[in-house]
Amino acid sequence: MKKISTDRIIVVTGGAGFIGANLVDELNQRGYENIVIADVLADSPRGQWKNLRGKKLKQYVHEEDLMDYLMRHVQDVGMIFHLGACSDTMEEDCNYLMDNNYTYSVRLAEYALKHEIPMCYASSAATYGNGERGYGDDIDQIDQLRPINCYGLSKQLFDQWVVSEEALDQLLGFKFFNICGPYESHKGTMASVVLHFTRQVMSDGVIRLFKSYREGIGDGEQARDFTCVKDTVRIMADAALCGVTSIHNLGSGKATTYVELARAVFAALDKKENIEFIEMPEKLRGQYQYFTEAKMDNLKRAFEKKGLEPFSFTPLNEWVKRYVEEIVAEEGL
Repeated sequence: MKKISTDRIIVVTGGAGFIGANLVDELNQRGYENIVIADVLADSPRGQWKNLRGKKLKQYVHEEDLMDYLMRHVQDVGMIFHLGACSDTMEEDCNYLMDNNYTYSVRLAEYALKHEIPMCYASSAATYGNGERGYGDDIDQIDQLRPINCYGLSKQLFDQWVVSEEALDQLLGFKFFNICGPYESHKGTMASVVLHFTRQVMSDGVIRLFKSYREGIGDGEQARDFTCVKDTVRIMADAALCGVTSIHNLGSGKATTYVELARAVFAALDKKENIEFIEMPEKLRGQYQYFTEAKMDNLKRAFEKKGLEPFSFTPLNEWVKRYVEEIVAEEGL
């Protein structure tokens, strides 16, 4: 079931990035090829351009030229997926984050609202901060959230803007949790731990985990909602193309400890477990989430309301094994 015609233009900001490139694959598989990618390839020294290989596109547009492009093609645009952002949780230039993640998003959303074009955008689980107020995505709780880094704040403020503009019935936002999968090697230190773990095992035979600095949580027992990117983009496309709106969580709904994830990587590589615990950088300690777990009830109800098939997630050991095998093959490890 799809509401957006394949004849209409689908815009994907950040389309050469991690989630964006996977989304373009998903759209191509569904018969969508009239895709315009907006990104900044000149700032991708790690080879982000490689993520565009094999994609079926209409055009590539530099993100600075996107608004001009959109104004010239108002009648042709059928959907906007706004995934472009600075996702570095350690970025300290808050002015840059606000310009890139908040102000640019507002401009794009104002265009979409004015011309009644559906828009799906990336929020983040970073908006939940240390989780003291839980991980429920009820709209009336958004103002109570307290992010613990500027990246999370930039995403939080845009969520609040969407609510304040009474645009929840026109826009769709997803609070992504810890997503892992192909097309992320250009992200460097911000790539998922599955990629880093695989490289560590193949080079040193060990996986290094941060020690815990919170009472009651042992070393390596920090837990996150790790989610396969292929599941993420499939569910996102189902929802966006069929008219689901509002702001929802998008994670597996199950927290996994870092030790459990490390063991899954060792198993995928058929290697003996060897885990070391190291000091967490002091700079990171005040910005570290010890637990995340998406509450998915609201999205499930939204799918039911639209008559969509219930979504499901690939078992962690299964997708980790598949991804690890891809990493080894691609990097020649």
